[in-house]
Amino acid sequence: MNSILNFDYFRDRALAGDPESQLAIAEGYYDGLGLEKNCALGKEWAEKAATKEWPEAQLKLGHWLVEEASWAFEATFPPLPREDGTGLIYLGAKPFEDQFDEFLSQPDMANFAKKIIKKAKSRPLFQIGQKKMAQGLRWLEKAADHNLAQAQYELGQLSLRLPPFPFDVSKSISLLNKAANQDNSKAMYLLAKIYFRRGSDHSVNPFSAMRLLMEASRLGEPRAHSDLAMYILYQEQVTEEQKKEAVQLLEKAAENGIPMAIFNLAVNLYLGIGVEKDRERAISLCRKVSNPYVVGNKAMNKVNMTLEKMLAGANDL
Repeated sequence: MNSILNFDYFRDRALAGDPESQLAIAEGYYDGLGLEKNCALGKEWAEKAATKEWPEAQLKLGHWLVEEASWAFEATFPPLPREDGTGLIYLGAKPFEDQFDEFLSQPDMANFAKKIIKKAKSRPLFQIGQKKMAQGLRWLEKAADHNLAQAQYELGQLSLRLPPFPFDVSKSISLLNKAANQDNSKAMYLLAKIYFRRGSDHSVNPFSAMRLLMEASRLGEPRAHSDLAMYILYQEQVTEEQKKEAVQLLEKAAENGIPMAIFNLAVNLYLGIGVEKDRERAISLCRKVSNPYVVGNKAMNKVNMTLEKMLAGANDL
């Protein structure tokens, strides 16, 4: 919605009860698209459409409420230091890539989070977050019941977030499978990451993981491009053609801002693996991701050490 004329058109239809127009008005207010930003009014219009069983409105309203719950939780809980001293854990927040393994391999993290949450239950901001989360999950579940793949993906992703979100790997796998069966590439990618570590029976399932990763990459998922490239390069015997294919995948992922793809592309450019050496560009790319807020705490040391070697003109990294 980018003009008053459009607003008048959608407003008249929305007032007449058309859910698609109600959602258009909602997005205009919530995102400030052609209208003065007003999140409360945006949610009101979205709810009008959602109560008419309009799946896209249910998805949008659920997404907004969950995001607002995230902000409330992040403001309530300070980041907690990891036991190994390598960084911070953000309760209720979306996991950094370098925390993903911990979420799947250390179930006690969820119990640890619950203990911290008990101390915060009386805080007003936490209570607001809980209320928004419950409302958001309810609308997302309604959209998922309409077989909306994006809603299934978002619910699956939420089930991999630490409490106070509903941490449940088995539920996540079920939801992500439903979305993946509708060619949702993001769900395929996340499911592949889970299956590389534990399958639906809690055992590693690398065959299914690789199949999903390749399909997600075929459908254009940037993170799948990045991971698939590294799986190719880490094989014991790699042909020059395969190295070139891997670098092309890293280029695609880097163009979409995937931090570790940018770093790994830099390494390949510096060493001339699958591509002609370009040390100036390699250093530039490495500097681009030399930030813990970009690559995460664990990867930061690796990036900095590699950058130092590049600047020193090392022959090997």
